[in-house]
Amino acid sequence: VIGFALQDILGDLFSGIALNFEESLQIGDWVKFQDFEGRVEQFRWRSIKIRTIDNVLVLIPNQVASKQAGQRFGHKNETFAQRLQIGVSYKSNPDTVIDILLDVLAGVDTVVKEPVPEVLVNRFDDFAVVYEIRYWINDYSKKVITESEIQRRAWYAFKRNDIEIPFPIRDVYIKKAPPAPISREDILDTLN
Repeated sequence: VIGFALQDILGDLFSGIALNFEESLQIGDWVKFQDFEGRVEQFRWRSIKIRTIDNVLVLIPNQVASKQAGQRFGHKNETFAQRLQIGVSYKSNPDTVIDILLDVLAGVDTVVKEPVPEVLVNRFDDFAVVYEIRYWINDYSKKVITESEIQRRAWYAFKRNDIEIPFPIRDVYIKKAPPAPISREDILDTLN
């Protein structure tokens, strides 16, 4: 009974020891476990403490961290690859769009210059040509801010260059049905 009661505690303890010996995670690393993404603040004998971008402290049990797939984005001084997709009207020249987006990326301070950002034609959707922007940042906590800044600057750059960001359009055709034939009984009923 005692062994069964201590099963989770001992599992967390041994998982914590294994994680520390592996050195796969370090304090300051950006990680994602399940739906939680943040910077590792502390290893404890039962859990890992991570601080999310929203400044929420999350405790991840060591068993969860050792049994489930997690993502390690690296340490603060490493570069992190990011991807962003933007749809543009079929009317726009792809070379022009790519040049504009590269200029936008060059103007965002949090996007590093090396590796060089890339803009690729990703796919042709029903209503837009979708471009994929690949860029790198040094500080993962600036991920959302950087993405927002790129999109904001792209909107203004597209407006200045008359490039349309389309939205789905559906054409609906309404066909008027022919009138139903009127019977003799219907005419007599309306007269009465």
